[in-house]
Parts: sequence; structure tokens; C-alpha cells
Amino acid sequence: MDKGSKTTTKPNPVENANILSRLLFLYMLPIFKQAYKENLTEDGLFGPLREHKSSHIGSKLERIWKEEYRKRKKFALHRALARAYGALFAIYGLVKLIDEIMMVHASMCEKPGQFF
Repeated sequence: MDKGSKTTTKPNPVENANILSRLLFLYMLPIFKQAYKENLTEDGLFGPLREHKSSHIGSKLERIWKEEYRKRKKFALHRALARAYGALFAIYGLVKLIDEIMMVHASMCEKPGQFF
């Protein structure tokens, strides 16, 4: 994979955040304070997490794609994508489905807050 040019950025605060800070997005408070005081620039932003970097994502997909080719002797990008990210998208889809069901059910109720 092409590494491109390296730029130094501040480490992402999510890497060291505890569970409460992650749930309540408390790790974002310093950037909110900075944005309130002055305009944000690219220098004030944090770097991406390791799992969000294109080099990591591309390497993972390339490895899985080569495994698929070794097994089936043909390239199948859709199979590689499903193996790499299918479980994550299934979880997100399930959460979204539950959310949509609750929204439709709530809109069908006669009184707000009445679910049954």
C-alpha cells in the first residue's frame, strides 16, 4: 500500500478514553472549547484512529481478497468485502432496524410515550 506523505497530528483522544468518556463523548470537550475560543484549523484536529486509517483498512481488505482468491481461484470483491465488514454492517443494520421499528411504533401510538 502507498504510505503517502507523513504529517504529524495530535493523537486521537479516543485511544485513551475510558468507557464513560466514550459513551458521553467527553473526550470531545477540549476540541469544543478550542472551537468556541477560536476558529478550528487543520492543526487543531486530531489524527484518525488506527482502525480508520486507509492503510490499515486497505491492507486488511487486500489480505482477505488474496485469501478468497487462494480458496476459489477467482477474484470476488463482494465476498472479500462481506468477510471483512459484513458482521459490523449486520450489527449496525440490526440497531437501525430496532430504531426504525421503535419510531414507527411510537408514531402509531395515540398518546406520546404510550408503547403498548
